[in-house]
Amino acid sequence: MDRKTLEECLKIYPDINKEIKQTEEEIERLKNVIQEYQIIDCNKFPEVEHVIEGVVDAANSALQYHTERLGQLREACHKIRMVFAELPLGERKIIALRFWNNSYFPTKWKDVASALKYDRCTVERKYKKIVDRILAS
Repeated sequence: MDRKTLEECLKIYPDINKEIKQTEEEIERLKNVIQEYQIIDCNKFPEVEHVIEGVVDAANSALQYHTERLGQLREACHKIRMVFAELPLGERKIIALRFWNNSYFPTKWKDVASALKYDRCTVERKYKKIVDRILAS
């Protein structure tokens, strides 16, 4: 897992179980779509054979994407939980203030630092160490 993927997972971490469930449901839906289209008899409908093949190809691509994403979500969830269990409260607050602020965009580092009464560089350095620990776990 790379840093960018991990940060995306950190953003959704409070709701990561919901995201995992939705991804699992989407995988099942795609499998059903593929199965439904593969049983269509193209001999009866030769004019739609290329359409059926296109739908099946698109569904297979989406299935592959969601399967990979599910693996990444599960891996990130496991790694984050393991590292968070060992982190001091102050370091957990850095992640919480940065990503879990009910906003689409991460909180700016200067705002995280002022909330924790630290220097911005200190907060960024601690954050980098946290992410490195998660990636190494």
